[in-house]
Amino acid sequence: MSETRTILGRPWSLVLVVLYKGILGTVEVLFGSAMLAVTLGANYLVASGLAQAIINEELSEDPHDLFMHWLLTHNFPLSHSTALGLGALALGLGLAKLFIAAGIWFRSGRMRSVSLLILGFIGAIGLGALIRSFSWFKLLTVGLDLAVLYYLWRVLPHYLKTSPLDRIP
Repeated sequence: MSETRTILGRPWSLVLVVLYKGILGTVEVLFGSAMLAVTLGANYLVASGLAQAIINEELSEDPHDLFMHWLLTHNFPLSHSTALGLGALALGLGLAKLFIAAGIWFRSGRMRSVSLLILGFIGAIGLGALIRSFSWFKLLTVGLDLAVLYYLWRVLPHYLKTSPLDRIP
């Protein structure tokens, strides 16, 4: 049997999966947190009248201010509730990916099982979205998620010391 290359005592393929999920999870947590903070902050600015006061002050100083006129004439594409929902969804998905990465890193067989369920569900949704409207980016992301799903299902059990209850055939 050939010897498996390791990084920090883990197979290199496991390290790549953990990095992939960890980096994406971190980006989604940051994006979701920022989306929630900006949405809630913007709601406060509008409700308090501070935003309108700032716009009025800027227009009194320069009545031809292009940016302020642009702000007054354009509606933003997301409603408040949609922006909050997207922020919460991104935050939740990011946290789930971070838990998956941590569970895989610490060789948790139970987390592997949970990861299989979560990634299977996300993969099915991704395939449906890919069928409805094809794009190369969607194909790449769905392909990567399905590759990680296969890795967790078939390859990772060889490296984990798990009980029979944790193994999914």
